[in-house]
Amino acid sequence: MKALQYFQQQCIILVIMKNTSEEGKSAYMEYQVGTKQLIKQINQTAILKVIREHEPISRADIAKILKLTSATVSSNIAELMEKGLVREIGTGESNGGRRPVLLTIDKEKTAIIGVDVHKTSVSCGLVNLAGVVLQSCAQEFSNPNGHYELDVLTCIEKVIKKNQNRVILGIGVGMCGIIDLNRCISLFVPASRTLVNFDLKAYLEENTGFEVHLDNDANAMAVGERWFGAARTAKNCLFLNIGQGIGSGILIDGEIYRGSGFAAGEIGHVRVQENGRKCVCGKKGCLDTVATEYSMLNQLREEIEKGRDTLLKTKKDSLDIEGVLEAAESGDELTISVLSKIGTYIGRAVSYAVNILNPDLVIFGGSMSKLGDFILKPLKEEAVRLCMYESGKNTEFVLSELADDAGVVGAAALYIQEIIGY
Repeated sequence: MKALQYFQQQCIILVIMKNTSEEGKSAYMEYQVGTKQLIKQINQTAILKVIREHEPISRADIAKILKLTSATVSSNIAELMEKGLVREIGTGESNGGRRPVLLTIDKEKTAIIGVDVHKTSVSCGLVNLAGVVLQSCAQEFSNPNGHYELDVLTCIEKVIKKNQNRVILGIGVGMCGIIDLNRCISLFVPASRTLVNFDLKAYLEENTGFEVHLDNDANAMAVGERWFGAARTAKNCLFLNIGQGIGSGILIDGEIYRGSGFAAGEIGHVRVQENGRKCVCGKKGCLDTVATEYSMLNQLREEIEKGRDTLLKTKKDSLDIEGVLEAAESGDELTISVLSKIGTYIGRAVSYAVNILNPDLVIFGGSMSKLGDFILKPLKEEAVRLCMYESGKNTEFVLSELADDAGVVGAAALYIQEIIGY
């Protein structure tokens, strides 16, 4: 809103003083002014934001909130309706004149493709502006020499073929690892060399014709929860993406915090165990060595090999997260003990983040969140025990509301926030 007011009050965006020669020629003023198109874009973003927050809402009420003229609101609404972003849904109550026509975000005409790129596979979905996955596709990376982009493109194309007459606005991509948003490449992906130093954004834009917005997968999931999930009313939030790897997305005042080198949120590489196992990052005792889906299954196999009594002993060679959950729900003591220990390790790492960030909310997501309170309960207990009381007294600990769709919906939300804004 501050940006909107600024552009309404003055069109000059930047004044640069330059010395035009090394020989001391006099400086001059270079002015860059806001174009009509730029101001229109700012107005439309603000209008979409107001509709999303107050829908259903009339044109007159939008004009009052934004202090825009009725003509400006009406002309911009007409364009937004043409684009399939806004639609009319009937009339509201009258205060003496005509009944106002009410507007809402159009959830029927348009959609975004959300892409969740993992270490060894990719998931895609067609997502509407309400965050609902309409069509989906998933596949393992199959191309030789690490050309994962071919599988990503194939998965996107399959979703496009399933599309039923919706206008696709663009593509959002959430990708594991540290993402350099200036160059749109992955700088570092633990245990994977094939996912780095490739401009996936440029490749997809060239081969699909759609605009692409790309970010780290945990950041995307945090944005998805902010738009459509558990963080809708929380401005300061820590999203934990714990599955094949571990990362986190940090929301501060409703916006993603990425850090000076795009590496903020790497909670998987916080040390939680002295003299622990060596991590793929080169350090020892990282959370990533004891709390991923892989490390959980390995811990259970090791206990089975020691002869421990468990319902899982006949499933040693076919262990998966669903079987672990089934054993825990059946009261298997070994399974519950291992999960509790994992939750405690995660809580230890989270306590540092709570002390530093003092968040409203900690959201537990990723494939390990399927194990629910078997991990969330000890996680919360350990985080609260170790963090400073004032830092954690108002912090809630919850499961992701988007669950299995968090990656795809979050990726789509990356694109949605660009066209609607917070």
